[in-house]
Amino acid sequence: MTSPGPSSRIQSGAVTPLHPRAGAAAAESPTNRPDDGKQQSHRLPLPLITISNSCPFSPTYSTSTTPSVPQSPGRAENPISPGLRWKKGWLLGRGAFGHVYLGFNSESGEMCAMKEVTLFSDDAKSKESAQQLGQEISLLSRLSHPNVVQYYGSETVDDKLYIYSEYVYGGSIYKLLQEYGQFGEIAIHSYTQQILSGLAYLHAKNTVHGDIKGANILVDPNGHVKLADFGMAKHVRVFTCIFS
Repeated sequence: MTSPGPSSRIQSGAVTPLHPRAGAAAAESPTNRPDDGKQQSHRLPLPLITISNSCPFSPTYSTSTTPSVPQSPGRAENPISPGLRWKKGWLLGRGAFGHVYLGFNSESGEMCAMKEVTLFSDDAKSKESAQQLGQEISLLSRLSHPNVVQYYGSETVDDKLYIYSEYVYGGSIYKLLQEYGQFGEIAIHSYTQQILSGLAYLHAKNTVHGDIKGANILVDPNGHVKLADFGMAKHVRVFTCIFS
């Protein structure tokens, strides 16, 4: 079982741009600390969310697929029961697109990355972003590969959309380079091989990531690479020229 890392080690994803009214609320949540008294519980795994074009704030849920937490290296398989509840922990990262928190299940000890998106029904930009999120969720729900961050599920609670995904403790390649300097030849070879493996899988699924960079490539403590942040990803019918 992994444990949460420092705040500089962030698993982030593309989420809905923040509405001006969300600025004040964001300032109240300090980085690197749990939001005391504001913990929320959410069920995981969850049915998939589909945000329709006609009404992006009235999602419908499909019960045909129930995501489960994948087996981690060196850990016995123990899927999360739908009856168990997840709690929002401390803030892992914030930016122009929203907030990512550590999700913790006190019953099982499992962790996840909990992406929180505030939706405003009276804002056209927020509606457009909600539709884009629906497309991202639909794409992520079809992906499953050792070198791609695993999507667990999503739900809406009041005016917030929560997206649950695999929590990768270790940080991004960008952060690792900042903290520890250049990599050795063996590490470069291993990381490159895994990145290409993940990209080959995406391309076989007619999917273009669209935003491959150091900040979107995560590394766990065992050196396993995970491609993350699918906010720019696209599903294409025919490949003519691929830019990942």
